Amino acid sequence: MRNWIEMFAVSMFEGVTTEASELIITRVEKNLRKVIFHNGEWVADYKRIRVMGIKE
Repeated sequence: MRNWIEMFAVSMFEGVTTEASELIITRVEKNLRKVIFHNGEWVADYKRIRVMGIKE
């Protein structure tokens, strides 16, 4: 999941510190693990992941 986020969602982290982006990615993985982590692999497609970001 981390690799996918770093490849396809990099623009969402513009202006965010490295520490904050690491925390966000870690929380995303934790929240999605039960839903899309199967048999030791992340299974993700465009229909399963919905992301909403709020930049303050």
